[in-house]
Order: sequence, then structure tokens, then C-alpha cells
Amino acid sequence: MTNLVAVAHFRVAARAAGLTDVAVQGNFVKFAPANLPESREMRLMRMYPGASLKPALNSALIPKPKTARIGGRDLVDSEILEWARQVVESIFAE
Repeated sequence: MTNLVAVAHFRVAARAAGLTDVAVQGNFVKFAPANLPESREMRLMRMYPGASLKPALNSALIPKPKTARIGGRDLVDSEILEWARQVVESIFAE
């Protein structure tokens, strides 16, 4: 039940930041639309190595977080939700 509440809070925060799409795509998490000023683009690249902006898709692709760089498992449930919330706050929120 707490995960459902956390998902609802995340969706509200994502919408408030102007995001309409947050989804897993392969080894990446897609955040769209990604209309970022240059300063936030630079912050995105610095904070999330391997991230890329796709202007044609108006989205940002950020590698899925893992527990360790080498041999780590993907974050799941509340861990991935907390990570995504931090991405929204640090990159997309005003």
C-alpha cells in the first residue's frame, strides 16, 4: 500500500515538473518532454553519466540505476521510485 501512495506522489511531482511520460526503455528510463535549458542539460550529463537527450523525441534517456556499477542489480520498487523522484527534483522541477 505504501508503494501505491509513493507512486501517486511521484506522478503528481512529475506532472508538476511538466513531464507526461516516465517509462523504462531497455536499459534506460525515458523522461519526456525534456525541454531543458543548457544549464540543466549540463547538470543532467554531469549527474547521470551515460544520459542522452533525444531532440527528435523530445526526451531524455538516463541509464537505469544499479546497486553497483559492475555486477550490481537493477533498483526495483521503492528504490527506483525514490531515484526517479530525485531525477525529477534535480533536473526537471523548477
